[in-house]
Amino acid sequence: GETDGASIYYTTDGTTPTTSSLVYEISLTFTKDTTLSAIAVKSGLKNSPISYASVLITEKKREYNRPEYRF
Repeated sequence: GETDGASIYYTTDGTTPTTSSLVYEISLTFTKDTTLSAIAVKSGLKNSPISYASVLITEKKREYNRPEYRF
């Protein structure tokens, strides 16, 4: 489509993303609750509206299998 090759710029600090923001190139890892804001930019096209995603970190409970002992 016409947006193939667009660059995605993002922020995680609550500021509005611009072409001076970080460029999305690899998967992101979050260690705390974060709001991700992003725009897509391609020469000759109008910049996309800002997209927002909320990342909530929850504690994952591990379940351990107890080994059975036979006497």
